[in-house]
Amino acid sequence: MAKILLVTHNLNLEGAPLFLFNLAKGLKKIGHEIEVLSPSNGPLKELFSRENLKPTIFDFKSGKTDFERKEKDYDAIIVNTIAGYKFIQKVGQETRKKIAWALHESEREVYFQAFVDLDAALFSEVGRVVFSSLATREIYEDLNISKNFEIINTVGDWKVIDKFIQKNKKEAIKRKHGFGESDLLIAAVGTICLRKGLLELVQAAIEVLKKKGNKNIKFVLVGGGRGYEIEKTIRKTINLSGFRDQIVIVNETKNVFDYYLISDIFVCNSYIEAFPLSILEAMAFSLPIISTDVYGIPEQIDDGKDGLLVMAGDTKALEEKIMHLLKNKDEALKLGKNARKKIEKKFRFDEMIGKYDKLISEISNG
Repeated sequence: MAKILLVTHNLNLEGAPLFLFNLAKGLKKIGHEIEVLSPSNGPLKELFSRENLKPTIFDFKSGKTDFERKEKDYDAIIVNTIAGYKFIQKVGQETRKKIAWALHESEREVYFQAFVDLDAALFSEVGRVVFSSLATREIYEDLNISKNFEIINTVGDWKVIDKFIQKNKKEAIKRKHGFGESDLLIAAVGTICLRKGLLELVQAAIEVLKKKGNKNIKFVLVGGGRGYEIEKTIRKTINLSGFRDQIVIVNETKNVFDYYLISDIFVCNSYIEAFPLSILEAMAFSLPIISTDVYGIPEQIDDGKDGLLVMAGDTKALEEKIMHLLKNKDEALKLGKNARKKIEKKFRFDEMIGKYDKLISEISNG
């Protein structure tokens, strides 16, 4: 088995680092020796450590590095996110051939403008560039000079979710977080930032609550606490709406599964995504999903079959879809069941690990 270095851009509770955490567990389980490198600390360090995968905190983003002395120790290196180019720049040409660069960012031009030293040539110099969705790969396809691009869907370990569901009761978790047994929860999970479209979700929520007049309907936004300006605007909008008790912001938490379990509807209102883990997790919890039709999301959801899709920014359509599922509980239940069937068939964790295992073998052997 191979000695593999996994390089993450941070250890925050975000989709990309969580993907790497799941990947590390899966590769370790099949016998690989795993080391993890991050330029900064964060809450995920504890989760890695629980799995005996304690990350090394090493600021490869700075100008100072002595990593070159160790790079030959590894059979393969997986670098996570476009921000990982900083690491790739600091290793030798031979080491770059052993790198699989996992990209999750669909907003390519934003990053090329933000990272002025990001050299497009790096895409040709690494062993493989891995995309989580076809839609995201197509955005970078003109950089596929070496024909080294590959798609591997990023998925979670659904067995972990199944164990959580078996061990916990919805009513008890509701009480734990201060909700009533009869409360009907509509949840969104993800960092409260501009691209997530959460202000528009709150605007739609306000209209739904005005029309329904049901005090038991609660909207829960899980992912606050970063202090971004958009979160301040969202909080102000909620405070002025008259629905402070029915639109709730929850700070980032390691207990995110609690909120999937107690929810009745899941909403992803993002403008930009690649292949969001939050949608797949909602599918694993058999939730009816309403999502924007952007980038890789239509590769996850078939509109009308295992979820409902709306155009990004169409707040009225979002409001109507929420109202529709609130009125049509049988349809909502069917969408959730179909979503669960889909991840079991199409988005399997062992299949993702197998594809990465094959990739590692290919790049480590040249």
